[in-house]
Amino acid sequence: MPVLLPNSAGFHGRFALLAMCLFFAFNLPNRLHAQKVDACGRCVMESNQTMQDVQRCALEKAMEEALNRAGIPLELNSSTQMQQSEGGNVYSEAFSKVVQTRYKGGITEWKELEEPKKKINEFNLMEVERCIRASVIQYKTDPDPAFTHEIKGILPAYPYETLLTFRVKPAGSYMLAYFLEGDSAFCFYPNDAERQEKLEAGVEYLFPSPKSQREYFLENTQPKAAKSVMLLFFKKPMPAPPIDLRQDLQRWLDGIEPNQRQVFNFPIILDSQK
Repeated sequence: MPVLLPNSAGFHGRFALLAMCLFFAFNLPNRLHAQKVDACGRCVMESNQTMQDVQRCALEKAMEEALNRAGIPLELNSSTQMQQSEGGNVYSEAFSKVVQTRYKGGITEWKELEEPKKKINEFNLMEVERCIRASVIQYKTDPDPAFTHEIKGILPAYPYETLLTFRVKPAGSYMLAYFLEGDSAFCFYPNDAERQEKLEAGVEYLFPSPKSQREYFLENTQPKAAKSVMLLFFKKPMPAPPIDLRQDLQRWLDGIEPNQRQVFNFPIILDSQK
């Protein structure tokens, strides 16, 4: 779980100050009309999965089915992501090309229609089914190719405990920053020492800001949980929503038109031992 630490030369010990994200009501820009769709998804438990894993998989399948039943078009999308890092006299760049399918719509909210069903299938494997009623929207826009950002300093791997720093060269935007761990989503920017302000195009910004006397401290409290740093950029001021779950964050993002946002998700590994 990440915490925010004071960055003071006279500070002794670690006083964990939880980020105080700006929690406001969900007044989404360009709010879209949604249609209600019922759908179910099934997943089979594999040997390396937990029950939580297979239930999450079944929910994702149900959401995909809801999008398909709503007639949301599916398109092929490719992007190139660049990560840059510096250490001593060593400077490195890594490029990764991601080709993925992308729905031209999303799910803004959903509710379970019944308790998840569990059974042993004909192959003697545990199978879970989840059925939902989803609010599905279709986008009117595509991502804006001119709304691009350059991110430096986020590494693929860190020690068990680490201080996160990174640089952003924006396109004139407003940022939210999250640490994702398992099902949790923790907003660490903005916080009580760093307000959300417009990041001017072409200017390189360091986070945390040296003026804020703040540190982004990450600790591997859930060794087996997948982790990532997610940076969200918007064309308009965007208060952090009052949520702390990854799925709820994704649903909130799905309710915003693609031409109003750009999302970067950097998977990271924290060492399993101190």
